Amino acid sequence: MSTSGRTDSSRSTGSSSRKERNLFAEIEMASREQYGYWRASLTARIPPAAAVCGCSILTSRLSSRQAKNIDTTTRGDVVEDAYLLCQTLDESSTPEEALQTLQAQSASIDVLVIALQASIEAAQLSTVPVKVAASMYEKISEAKSKPKKREALFPSIIKLLRKIPQDTLVVLMFLLSIAQRLQAKGITVDDREPALFLLRSLFPSSLALSPDQSAGDSVSRLLAIHFDEIPGDMPLVLEGVNHRFAAGKKVNLLSLISGQSGKAQRQSQKPGPRGVREIEGAEDKEIQW
Repeated sequence: MSTSGRTDSSRSTGSSSRKERNLFAEIEMASREQYGYWRASLTARIPPAAAVCGCSILTSRLSSRQAKNIDTTTRGDVVEDAYLLCQTLDESSTPEEALQTLQAQSASIDVLVIALQASIEAAQLSTVPVKVAASMYEKISEAKSKPKKREALFPSIIKLLRKIPQDTLVVLMFLLSIAQRLQAKGITVDDREPALFLLRSLFPSSLALSPDQSAGDSVSRLLAIHFDEIPGDMPLVLEGVNHRFAAGKKVNLLSLISGQSGKAQRQSQKPGPRGVREIEGAEDKEIQW
């Protein structure tokens, strides 16, 4: 093969790789312990629609403790609006187009939450490894049948959480942080904790893993209840959500959307430089299986 042939091939491969990267936004997260020190951020890729919707939820002005349920089963119009929002955001070629889409559709919190979950699910991102999930489900099952095991349940789940690959763990923590903000504001999804809805596509479901098909929900619920007890070396601080649009402009969506929403002070968030967001734990810690 000639040198020019190899060069053309390399250019083609590089171009395809760049195009593939541009199809996704990149989450940057850090641990509480490392924040403020030089270190490489933990990163993961998610679809642009999920990135925009997630940042919008984190920066929206939500009424404090105003109870609200998001119904995904009977509100066909809301679900339809959510899927349309996903499609339009994924096709946005500039940051301005993405913002105009949010404004033009007057996306409610209902639409944003449903669109976020739908975008993550449609992307078929890597799930929690089957072996890790099976161990988590087994721990949950033991705690349900043997009350004495409950005290050691959360520490054992954290040990297993550390075995999850970075790309999946960062997405999981990003979604869990969003769920915590919703729960802290009294928002439920289908009358259940938001974490159960947002994380459901990350936990594999199979009778071969557990006879309890709601085992993944139980793990999500446990993580939500003990969110503020998650060790400080885990990715808990959202530093940025970056995306290079088709027109070539790379932006931090978190800062961009935060600026559009007026940079209001929010009870459940601690604003910092570069649009950093750290989400506090929810108030209710009573475990209900």
